[in-house]
Amino acid sequence: MDIEQWYKEQGIDFTSAGGTSVRDKCIYQAEQMLAKLDAMNKANADSMNYTGSSPKWWAGKATGDKRAVSMYYNNKRFKTAVRWADNNVKSVMELIAKMHGELSMMPEAVFEAEEKRRAEVLEKNKVKKS
Repeated sequence: MDIEQWYKEQGIDFTSAGGTSVRDKCIYQAEQMLAKLDAMNKANADSMNYTGSSPKWWAGKATGDKRAVSMYYNNKRFKTAVRWADNNVKSVMELIAKMHGELSMMPEAVFEAEEKRRAEVLEKNKVKKS
C-alpha cells in the first residue's frame, strides 16, 4: 500500500491545494513532505541529504544515527517543534505522518500562538532595521 492509497482510506484528500488557516497550511506542507519522501522511499538515507536552506521538514544531514524533523509552514519552522527520527526514509516518513495526524488534533490556540509569535518577531525585526 502506498501513502496516497492510505490517505484515501483514511478519508484524507491527498491532493488538496491547502487551505487558508494555519492548520490547513501545516497539513498541506506535511502532505507535500510525505509525497517527496514516498518518491524516494526505496532510496537510502543519503537521498534525504541537502545543503542550503530548504522548506523540507527533515534536516539536510543526520546527527549520528538520527535526523531532526520539524514542522514548517510559509517556509518558517514552528518554534520548538523539532523531533528526532532514525536516519532512514521510512522512519522520517512515519514521524511526519504521525505529526500530520497530530495537527488535526491540536487546539486552535496552538496555531494562534504561533501566528502571534511570528508577528512579534516580524515587528521586532522591523524595529531593528529602522
